[in-house]
Amino acid sequence: MARFFYPKQTAILISSAFLISVCTTACGSPVSSDLQSETPQSESSISETLPFSTEYAPRDAFVPQGNLEYLAIDSYSDGFSSSDGFYRFVAREEGGTNLRYIDFASGQEVYLCSSPNCNHNDESCPSWFSNFFGRQLAIPVGNHLVLLHGSSIGMGSTIADQILPSIEIAQLDGSERSCIFTFPASSDLCSLIYDSCARDEQNLYFTVQNYSESETTRTLCALNANTGELISLCDLPEIEEKIIGVCGNDLIMSYVPYEYDFSADMEQLPLQFVRYNPSANEFTKLFELPYTQIGGCYDGKYYTLTADKTLCAYDLENGALLQEIFTTLPDNFTTSYSYRFDGIYDGAFYTHSYLNQGSDEASVLMYYALSLDTGEATENANHYTYSNGTSNPCAIVTTAGDYYLVIDGMRSINCKYPVDSEHDALWMFDIPQYRLVSHTAYQAGSVDGQSIKEP
Repeated sequence: MARFFYPKQTAILISSAFLISVCTTACGSPVSSDLQSETPQSESSISETLPFSTEYAPRDAFVPQGNLEYLAIDSYSDGFSSSDGFYRFVAREEGGTNLRYIDFASGQEVYLCSSPNCNHNDESCPSWFSNFFGRQLAIPVGNHLVLLHGSSIGMGSTIADQILPSIEIAQLDGSERSCIFTFPASSDLCSLIYDSCARDEQNLYFTVQNYSESETTRTLCALNANTGELISLCDLPEIEEKIIGVCGNDLIMSYVPYEYDFSADMEQLPLQFVRYNPSANEFTKLFELPYTQIGGCYDGKYYTLTADKTLCAYDLENGALLQEIFTTLPDNFTTSYSYRFDGIYDGAFYTHSYLNQGSDEASVLMYYALSLDTGEATENANHYTYSNGTSNPCAIVTTAGDYYLVIDGMRSINCKYPVDSEHDALWMFDIPQYRLVSHTAYQAGSVDGQSIKEP
């Protein structure tokens, strides 16, 4: 289960006349010998340039390829994994971003670039990107790497005109990168909170949001990473309709079945869950839960923790309630706005909350693993301290064989980027630090393992 980190950003306006250029496309040479063990190798080649388009392919071009895998996007991690490694975009202090790769076998992180003497700081490097606006997602799909570049909406009209949301496809080693689709400046990709993706052996599934003066519309898309075709599967007319999990060949989605009422208590509002079959283009209603109730899909079920600390499981085929187990979470564990779902791994539901949050006293992290079978709560001591003194869980980002890739800290940097043609902004980025930890060590409350050093 991969998880995506959307950086914290702080803007301070600085007068300047600086413009940023459009993201460039470059091709890398064959992988140099000193990076052979660390950089992913291409199993196939892109024999010809993939077609560029600004129009969706017809729906009958969609061909599903095997079971789906959920790709979570939230405020933790900054990348996605294949079976061999982890891809992520990392901001540079002097501007721009780099595409990097963590090799699970060696535990090394490298720039996704094959040139041994490259400085990785301009368009001559295939790992370097000039822009940072919106979401930057690097997602391996089959034998290709898909790069989703989000919108610059809200960053000033000059910048928005120059940097359009787009899709690129490359080999797994970053070479042969080709821009295959560009969206209007009024569009954005995976723009809602926890607006996640899914993939099968060939397709990437995600949402596109389109803004206009009169309305906001959303579209569920499938990108064929082999052909470069972007297919509009269906319109999403409901409020906040998004991917929240998978079950076999179907997507699990949620939406808000009511008009927004900001005077209402969010804990009392419902959230509708549905199953969507992409091949048949059919939606099936499953169940409703409180809007703020956390949970996730695992092994054909949706597990969720209620306000009274009961762990429930719902059948993702028919929506039936399968189990209700009262957990042994302590009485002072808060199940309100401050608690978080941290994923389900090896039969354990991970969640955390804080004591004293919002008070004058120092907040205290409470991080637990709940047994899916018994509801037994085991406190997990894996945490790191953020720069403001807050303790955060060493959350699991993805599974790498017998190991977890976990967040082991945050490194903060400040970068200056343009807001418009006359002003710059100073942005702060939190860059996750990673460590490979064995399953048994992590479950025992230890993060002893291999620290991933940044290049």
